[in-house]
Amino acid sequence: MMLQWLILLTLFLHIGWAYNLYDEIDDFNLWRRGGPSESTNVDKECIKDILVLWDNSPSVNVTNFNNRVRPFLKTLIADEKLNVGRDGTHIGFITFASAEKTRVLLRVGQKTDKEDLQTWLDNLNYKKDLTGRNTFTGNAFKLASDEFSERSPLNHRDDVSDVILLFTDGEPMALWETENQTRMAGRYSAELRARKVFIVSLAVGAAAKKDKAWKLIDSWSDIMYKSGFDQLDEVVKNIVTESCSIKPVECACKYNISTEQFTKPGENTILIPWKKPELGCDRHVDVEKVVSPPGARSPQHFGVGRHEIMYTFTYLNKKKSVSTSCPVIIKVGACECPSTQTVQARVNVGHTKVSVSWSEPVPTCPTEADADNPQPSGEFSVGEHKVTYQYTHETELQSFKMQCHVNIVVKGEYCGEKVYDPDTNICCCGTPYARKSGYKCCGNKYYNPCSTICCQDTSLVSVGGHCP
Repeated sequence: MMLQWLILLTLFLHIGWAYNLYDEIDDFNLWRRGGPSESTNVDKECIKDILVLWDNSPSVNVTNFNNRVRPFLKTLIADEKLNVGRDGTHIGFITFASAEKTRVLLRVGQKTDKEDLQTWLDNLNYKKDLTGRNTFTGNAFKLASDEFSERSPLNHRDDVSDVILLFTDGEPMALWETENQTRMAGRYSAELRARKVFIVSLAVGAAAKKDKAWKLIDSWSDIMYKSGFDQLDEVVKNIVTESCSIKPVECACKYNISTEQFTKPGENTILIPWKKPELGCDRHVDVEKVVSPPGARSPQHFGVGRHEIMYTFTYLNKKKSVSTSCPVIIKVGACECPSTQTVQARVNVGHTKVSVSWSEPVPTCPTEADADNPQPSGEFSVGEHKVTYQYTHETELQSFKMQCHVNIVVKGEYCGEKVYDPDTNICCCGTPYARKSGYKCCGNKYYNPCSTICCQDTSLVSVGGHCP
C-alpha cells in the first residue's frame, strides 16, 4: 500500500513539473513573438514619441549631472509604464547650452532599446560633449520645431502622438541674445503646441525657486513641474503619467457669430439679439464662462460702429487652466441717402424745356429699389423740381422703407411760351424781339419812337399822324 502511494506521489510531481515547464516555454515563446507575458507586463497604452530638450548650462554643474540628472534620465527610460522599446515609446535628445553646444544629440527612434539608451547616456561626457557658457533655450525649441515640423502625430511615426519634455534649471541666458532667445522660445513653443505637440516641462533647482523663471517656463508648456536636483526621483512618475496619459482636451468655438446691421434713417441705434457662443470639446470638461464687457445681454441696443462681445471659457486641460475665447462681432452702419444731388440746367432760347440727366442715388445700406422709381433723365421746364426714389431695406431683424431725392433746378426766362435771353432780346407782351437801341414796346409790338407813335390801344401810327 505504501508503495502505491509513493508511485502516485511521484506521478503527481512529474505532471506538475511538466505543466510548469510548458508554461515557462509558452511564456518564452510569447516574449519571442512580441506578445505579453505576466513577468513583462507593461502599460501598452503608452506609445509616444518623446523629444527631451536637455539644459546643460554651467549652472547644472558636473556634480548634479553625474549624481542627479543622468540617473534621473536613466530612471525615466527604465520606467515600465513609459514602455520604451522598439514597438513602444521612442525617445530623442536635444542638448542646449551655448550656441555651438546646442544640437540634436539623438534623433527620436535612433536607439529604441532601453539598455542601449542607458549605455549611450553613460558614455556622454558633460564637459566635453554637453556643457557651454550660456542657455540657448530658443535655439533648442527651434530645433525641436524642425524635428516635429508636422501636426502631431504626423512626425517620427505618423500614428504616434508627440511629446516634448523640457528639462531646464533657468531662463534663457545668452548675453546680448537673451531677449532674442526668450522670444524664440515663446514663438517655437507656441508653434509646437499649435501642431498639437504636448509639452511637459520640469523646472529644476534655481528655476523652480525663482518666480520669473518658472512662470516663463510655464508659459511655454502644457503642464509644468518644479523640483530640486535632489528630488528628481520623486517627479519621474508624474512625468511619465503626463507623457503617457490621454491626449489633451481639444476645445473650440462651435460656430462663428457675426452680424452686420443698419440703423433706420434718423435713428442712432438698433436693437440687436445674438446667439450665445458655445464651446465644443472632444470630451466633457467643466467650464467657467465670463462675458466681456460685463453685463452684455442679448438683445441690446448698439450705435454705429464695430462692437465685440467676448465669451471666454476656462477649463482644466491636463491639470492646467486653459482659456478659449469666442467673440460675437456686431457691425452697425447708418442707412442713409447720399448727399442730395442738385442738378442745374438752362432752357435754350426759343424752347420751353431742357433735357436733364443725373445719377440715381444709392443708399449706404443694401436695399431693393421700387419698380416704379423714375429713370435718371427727363425734360424739365424752368423752375425747381424734386425727383423721389423709394427703397426697401430688409434683413432677418428689420424691414423699413426710405426715400432719396434729387433736386433739379432749371433756369431761364419766358417771353410768352418760350424762353428768351434778356441780354440780347426784349419781351413785348409775350413776343420777343432782338434788342435795338432806342426801340420800345407798344403792346406786343416793338417800335422806333423816332418814326412811330404808340397809341393807347397799342396801335402804331407814323409820326405826324394822329392816334384814333
